[in-house]
Amino acid sequence: GEGAKNVGSYAFAGFDYLHSVSLPSTLKQISSYASMDCPIESIDLPEGLSTIQGSAFYWCTGLRSIRIPSTVFNIGNSAFQGNNLTELVVADGNSRYDSRGGCNAIIETAKNTLVVGTPATVIPADVTAIGNYAFNNMYNLETMVIPEGVTTIGERAFATCMRLKEMELPSTVTSIGANAFNYCTAMTKITLGSGLTSIAKGVFVDCKNMEEVYCYANPGDLVWTDYANSNNFKADKGTQFHVLAAALDAWQTKFPVLNVTFVGDLNGAGEVLLVDPELAFTRDTV
Repeated sequence: GEGAKNVGSYAFAGFDYLHSVSLPSTLKQISSYASMDCPIESIDLPEGLSTIQGSAFYWCTGLRSIRIPSTVFNIGNSAFQGNNLTELVVADGNSRYDSRGGCNAIIETAKNTLVVGTPATVIPADVTAIGNYAFNNMYNLETMVIPEGVTTIGERAFATCMRLKEMELPSTVTSIGANAFNYCTAMTKITLGSGLTSIAKGVFVDCKNMEEVYCYANPGDLVWTDYANSNNFKADKGTQFHVLAAALDAWQTKFPVLNVTFVGDLNGAGEVLLVDPELAFTRDTV
């Protein structure tokens, strides 16, 4: 009721028939899992709200639109985990976050880091990092374009996006955080750009349907924390891992037990080399 300052953890969790919530103007904080697995379709967040804790709206798949007040200053990891939002807007005047250009995402302004995404997100060209948990557990996410200029893919950024089919990381990406693509079971193809120098643990664990990886990275510069994990990629080296022809030996020497079949058929222009005219094809330049 009016006067309340906090919605406690699990306050509305599992309320199967709750479709709309009115919050008091005095509210300051929405706690973790406050609305977990709740079928709410609309909620008005009041001006004056300052904190939305991690997983506050966990698995609220009925929500389609939400407006973040100008007073919100703290948003926890996975605050909208598993969301199916088609509109996500930060109010004008927010000192920490924005949703520039109608991107349907929350961006930490000073860092140009996208911290909350949606299936409808269009990542702005000036974003430089995809934050931890930004698209985590987003089951309805099927595609996402990562623009040139992004340097970092955060921890669990796209984990358990079970309908995400392809991903192309530009040459500006230097690091991929832990479990970033973990359990992306529908993913069949990913391109890793030439600037990549760090792959943390669990990034490709349980990507069990990955058919092709096109990797332009220099193996001499690359640190891959758990490349020896047998749960990376498709079972029994069923993933074809395409690398620069000149670097094939270096890849096989440095990563001898990587669960892939190495194919040295790329050149620096982002093309597959013409090995057999009947089978050869060309991909777009990275």
